[in-house]
Amino acid sequence: MADLTARIVKVLHLDLHDGSPIIKADFLGRGHFAEAYMAGSYVYLLVNGDSMKEALCQWCDPRPHLPEITDLGESVSGSWGKTVERKVYRMLWYAKLEKTRHPKAWAQFRALEKLMAEACADIQHKYRDDNRFGFGRYGFETMQLLCRKAHAAKLPRALCQALDDLCDAASLYGSGCMFEFSRRNLGVDTRGRLILRDVLFDAEKLEDEMRARRRGALGY
Repeated sequence: MADLTARIVKVLHLDLHDGSPIIKADFLGRGHFAEAYMAGSYVYLLVNGDSMKEALCQWCDPRPHLPEITDLGESVSGSWGKTVERKVYRMLWYAKLEKTRHPKAWAQFRALEKLMAEACADIQHKYRDDNRFGFGRYGFETMQLLCRKAHAAKLPRALCQALDDLCDAASLYGSGCMFEFSRRNLGVDTRGRLILRDVLFDAEKLEDEMRARRRGALGY
């Protein structure tokens, strides 16, 4: 999700089943599968083709280190005879993680970053003879390994539990599910706790999309 830099104000029309609210929102940015808008203290996510927000919303109980997120249903939009249905989620806005302002959360972020690099290297080594290797095939196994490493490294119990919950939720969505611990995917709540805001992604779907884009660019 993009940082709160550009203030592009749009009228966000959510064509939902509860009265089609019209929201004046700041456009935050667009990723591979979602657009993000901010209104008040909430971020609205319009998602197409990705189930990771559903995993977070439907299968993870509220607890420290996990974001507050609500499934608002589907929004239908279209023009020129084309209709697009997108899932809409409302997530509480979290402050940007900063090293000097949030030293404890920053240290946890760097620990997760290090453990994830180790887990990826271990999985790559384990399947070094697989000519079809990709995290689209072994992403979930990497997630499981990361969780074990987090427990072994004695990261805070609440953080380990949040990671376990995310891993359990991702298990329902295929072997390509994966963690990504980058600063842009994290946040901090009002108590200074690290929030795993957007750390799940589907490596298999992302790889498929990138292949489709390359084929499109080559004209076949």
